[in-house]
Amino acid sequence: MSYKLTKLIANLNKQEARNFKIYASRFASPTGNKKLIQLFDHIRKYGKDEYDNVLIQKLFPDNSKNSYYRLKNRLIRDIEDSLAQLHRHKDDEFLIYQYLQLAKVNTFKSNFEEANYYLIKAETLATKQENYALLNVVYEKQLQIAHHIHLPDLPNIILKYKENDHLTSLTKDSNLLRANLVQKLRRTNFSGKENEITKLLDEHISQLQEENALLQSQKVRFQINKSIRNVLLQKKDFEGLLNFSVSSYQEFLSEKIFDRSNHEEKILMLVWINNAIIKTKRPSMFGQYTQELEVALNEYNDLLHDKYIWLLYQNKVIYYTFSNQHQVAIDLLEKIKQERLIKDNINHLIFTYLNLSSLYYLTNELNKAIQNLAFIIINPAFNSLSEEWKLRIRLLEVMLRFDNTEYEYSKNRIKEIKRKHGKMLNKKEYAHENNFLSLLTQVIKKVRTQFPPELKTKIDDFINNALPFEPGSNELINYAFWLQAKLNNQKYMDMLPKIFA
Repeated sequence: MSYKLTKLIANLNKQEARNFKIYASRFASPTGNKKLIQLFDHIRKYGKDEYDNVLIQKLFPDNSKNSYYRLKNRLIRDIEDSLAQLHRHKDDEFLIYQYLQLAKVNTFKSNFEEANYYLIKAETLATKQENYALLNVVYEKQLQIAHHIHLPDLPNIILKYKENDHLTSLTKDSNLLRANLVQKLRRTNFSGKENEITKLLDEHISQLQEENALLQSQKVRFQINKSIRNVLLQKKDFEGLLNFSVSSYQEFLSEKIFDRSNHEEKILMLVWINNAIIKTKRPSMFGQYTQELEVALNEYNDLLHDKYIWLLYQNKVIYYTFSNQHQVAIDLLEKIKQERLIKDNINHLIFTYLNLSSLYYLTNELNKAIQNLAFIIINPAFNSLSEEWKLRIRLLEVMLRFDNTEYEYSKNRIKEIKRKHGKMLNKKEYAHENNFLSLLTQVIKKVRTQFPPELKTKIDDFINNALPFEPGSNELINYAFWLQAKLNNQKYMDMLPKIFA
C-alpha cells in the first residue's frame, strides 16, 4: 500500500490546507464536493488513513469501493492542482513552465506567432536562471515552429541552440558527478572516512575551472564553492572551512549576487558557516550568523522557511549543548517535536528524539534518555537509516542500558551488534568503533569487580589514540570520555569539555 493520499495530506502546511479548501469550493464541481471535503477532513483532522474500512463505509454506506477510489483519486488530483496554483509564483522556474505550456496551447491552435512570443519570454527567464536544460526545450520548440512560419531570427536561434547544447552537456556531466559525490558523502555522514571522495572532489573542481564559459556562470561559482567546502570538510580543515565560507559569503554579498532565484544557496552558505563556527569553537561569531540565518529563512515571504528551519534548530541545539545550556536545548527540542513540520518528517523526528536522548543522559535523566531512544529503535523508519547510523544508535543504547545497570540486556545487545554489523566493523575505517565495542564487552564483564590492569591499559590506549573531541561529531556520546568516566568512577558529564562556556 502506497498511502499516497494520506502522505499528501499529512505534508500540507496550514496555508496549503486552507488554500485547498478555497480551491475546492471555487473550482471543484458541486457534485460530490461534500464527500471530497469530508474525506479530506477525516484524514487531516481525525488521523484516518485512506485504507480505513470504517472511513469507506462512512462515506459510502453501500460499500461501493469503486466510488470511493474514484473520490480518492479526484481528491489527490485536486490537492495537486491546488498546490501547483498556490506555489506558481514562488520560483521563476514555475513561470518558465507556464510559458512553455502556453506556447504548447497556442501551437495546438496553430497560433504560431503567439506560441513563439511565449517561447521568447521563457527563453529570457531561463537565460537569467542559467537553466540550460529548459533553454534547450525552448530552442527545440522554436525550431519546430520554424516549419510553420518564418522566423527572422532563425540563424541566431540555431547558433544559440548549439552553444547551449554544449553548456547543457557540460553541466549534465558536472551534475552527475556531484550527485555521485553527495551520495558518497551522505553515506559516510561527511565523516571523512573515504579518501576516494576527496580525490573526486578535486577532480570536480578542476573540471569546472577548465571551462571558461562555465566560470562566468553564477551557478557554477556556487558549485565550485560547494566542492571546495566539501574538500575542506573531508580533510577536517575546519579553520580553513570557516575562513573560506565567511570570505566567499561576504564576497557574494558585496557583489549583490544573492536574489530570489539563488536564495537557497545563501541559506546553505549560512548553515555551513554556523557548522564551521561550532567545529572551530568560536562562540563570539555564532550569534551574528545565526541571526542572519533566521532573517534569511523569513525572506521572500518565508520562501524556504519550512524547508530549512530544521537546520537552524540543529545549529542551536549543538550550540546550547556545548555551552552547558542543556535545559535550554531540551526545551527547544521538546517544543519542536510537536511542530507539524517536524512530526511529518520522520527523519527530522528521529534525530529530534536522538538529540533528546543524548541531552537527557547529560542531565542524568536516564529513564527519559532510554524512552526517547526506544522511540527511534522501534520506529519502522529505523530500518531505512544508513548502516553507520544504525550501528551508532545501537551502541548508544548499550551505553545507556549499561548505566541503567541492565547488564544482561547490554550483553545481548552487543551480540546483536556483532551479528548485524560484523562485516562493517571489520573494515579498517571502523577500527575505532570495533575497538570500543571490544572494550565495552570487557567493561560489562568486569562491572562488579575492579578493572584489571590490562583492561585499564587498553582503555588508556584507546583514549590516547582517540581523535580530538569535535562538537556535533557522529559519536552520539563520546566513546573516549565515556570510558574515561568509567575508569575514574565519575559521571560522563564531568568528562565533557565546556566548549562554549
